[in-house]
Amino acid sequence: MKTKLSLIGLCVSLNCLANEVDLTVTNGGTVNYSDSSCTENCKIDTSSNDVILFPSDSDSAQFMNWSGQECDFGQGMSFDALSNSISGANGGAKTLQTLDINNDGTPDLMGISLFSGTVIESVNLGNGDFETRTVIQDLVYPAALDSFDWNGDGYDDLFVSDFGKSSIKVYLNDGNGALTFSENLKLPGIRPYAFSVYKIAESKAPQIVISSFSANTSGDLFQLVSSISEAKTAIYSQDGTDFKETKLLSNRASITLDSYVDSSGKLSIASAEIAHGEVVIYSELNDFSPKVVDESGAPYGVAIADIDNDGLQDVVTANYRPFSLRVGFSINENNMEPLKEIAKGTDGFTATAVADFDQDGLKDLATGEFNTNRFFYHAAQSYLGCGFKQGASAEVTANFEQGTTQQSSSTSSTQSSGQSQTTKTEIPKSESSGGGSLPLWLAALVPLSYLRRKFQ
Repeated sequence: MKTKLSLIGLCVSLNCLANEVDLTVTNGGTVNYSDSSCTENCKIDTSSNDVILFPSDSDSAQFMNWSGQECDFGQGMSFDALSNSISGANGGAKTLQTLDINNDGTPDLMGISLFSGTVIESVNLGNGDFETRTVIQDLVYPAALDSFDWNGDGYDDLFVSDFGKSSIKVYLNDGNGALTFSENLKLPGIRPYAFSVYKIAESKAPQIVISSFSANTSGDLFQLVSSISEAKTAIYSQDGTDFKETKLLSNRASITLDSYVDSSGKLSIASAEIAHGEVVIYSELNDFSPKVVDESGAPYGVAIADIDNDGLQDVVTANYRPFSLRVGFSINENNMEPLKEIAKGTDGFTATAVADFDQDGLKDLATGEFNTNRFFYHAAQSYLGCGFKQGASAEVTANFEQGTTQQSSSTSSTQSSGQSQTTKTEIPKSESSGGGSLPLWLAALVPLSYLRRKFQ
C-alpha cells in the first residue's frame, strides 16, 4: 500500500495523469506517434492502445536519447561508437557465450582463444568491466560454446565443441564460480563444429542443433572453408544416453549457430553459413524453410535475442569480410528490417553475444576481432522508438542536439594482470553494410596475411 501511495504522489508531482504520457521534446526536434507529431510538449493518451514514440532527425536537430521515466519497450536501438574491452585472446578471438558463472545476477562471458586451445572466463564486475582468466585448456581446435542447465540444478552449464576430437564437452557450473568437466557428448559419424542446446517445454530432455563437417584445420580460415566436405546441419534429440537425428535442416556448414524457443514452443535457428555468404533463419513457424536475413563475403557469428524488449527476436551478425558488426530488428514474427551496420573494425569480426553488460537496463552487443586477439562490446545508448504499454502513465523527454552529428564516448577496460584499466577504443563506422556474394567470397577473403596462423 505504501508503494502505491508513493507512486501516486510521484505522478501528481510530475503533473501526469493515468493513461497518459507527458512528452517533452527539446531543441527543435520532432517526435512522431500514431498519426500525430510533437515538437515541444504533448499529452499522449494510452487508454486504448500501446504507444510508440519515434524521434525524427532533421538537418538542424539530431536525436540523442530519452530521459525521464524508462520506456516500457523499444523499437530499434542506438549503440556507442566506442568499444569497451572484455579480454584478450592471444590465440585468436573466436567465440563468446554469456554465462553467469558466480550467480550474482550479472552476465559473465566465456570466450574461445582458438589456436591456444583454451576457454577464457571474463567475470563481470557489475559495471561492464571484466576480470579475466583461463579456465579450460588443452582443447584441440575448440569451435563453439553454449550454455544450458544440463543437470537441472538451476545453474547454466558450459558446452564446448572440441572439433579436433569430434565431441561436445560438458562442464558443470556449481554457481560459485567453478566449472567441472562432466562428460563428452559423441554422436556416431558426427563431427560437431557449431551447435546450440535448447529444450522445448513439453519435452523431457534437451535437444541439440549441430553443424557437422570435415575440414582441414592445419592452416587458416581460407583453407578451412575451402576444404569443407560432408556438411550437414541437423537437430538431434536425446534418447537415453544417446542422441538421434530428428530433423535435417540443410547440407550446408555453419560456423555459428544460435537457437530460440518462443512462448508457444516454436523453435527458430540462426545459422552463419560462411561458404555461401549467408546468414539463414530456420523457423518452425515456416516449417524450417530457410530464410536469408543477411549476406556478406564471410558471415561468421550470429545471435538471436530480443534486444529492444518488444517481445520479438532480433538478429546480430559478425562478419569476417567485410569487417562488420550488424543488427536487424524484427517488425513482427515473420518480418525483419534489413540489417544495419553498427560498427566496422580493423580485422575480421567473429563472435556475437547479447546482454546488459554495464547494467544500465539496455542490452549491449559483444563481438571479437580474430587477429587483433581481443573481445569487446558496444554499449547500447538508447531505444530509438520508445514504447509505452496500454494504460501507461509516464513523463519522458526526447533529447535532441542542434547542429551536431551524434558523437558518443564510452569508458572501456583492458586486462592487466587480471585487473581492469580504463581506456577508450574507437571502432570506425563504414558508410555501407554491403558485402560480396558467393562467387567473390574466396577472393574477397584475402589478404591472407590476416589469416596465416598455423594450428599448433
